[in-house]
Amino acid sequence: MAKILIVEDHFPNQRLNSYRLRHQGHSVEVIDNGVDALELIQNQVFDLAILDIGIPKMDGLTVLKHIRAEAQTRSLPVIMLTASALNQHEEIAIATGANCFLHKPISSQELREAVNSLLTKELSR
Repeated sequence: MAKILIVEDHFPNQRLNSYRLRHQGHSVEVIDNGVDALELIQNQVFDLAILDIGIPKMDGLTVLKHIRAEAQTRSLPVIMLTASALNQHEEIAIATGANCFLHKPISSQELREAVNSLLTKELSR
């Protein structure tokens, strides 16, 4: 299946979402901050990244900007997550290049559908 990066600083969400994705057969890397996530993305190939907006060291939107600015990562599908109720986060994320935006808490079905949709689009390229 796919190699997926989860960038999330809340340990219960890390465990839950990585479990959900591994249960679907995906390979999952988990990192808890934006600086380390960006370094990992630049040094490894991922099929999909799931970024929380509110992560330490470098927020998810800034990580997304860096991903979209680099030729080698520009086409990486990205799902943005947030627990914030602010609609502006979704608008900014989509304008910055997020492929999908989900509000926490997310269900197994929401995550599965978003991941499968983006991976299917990526395979059809």
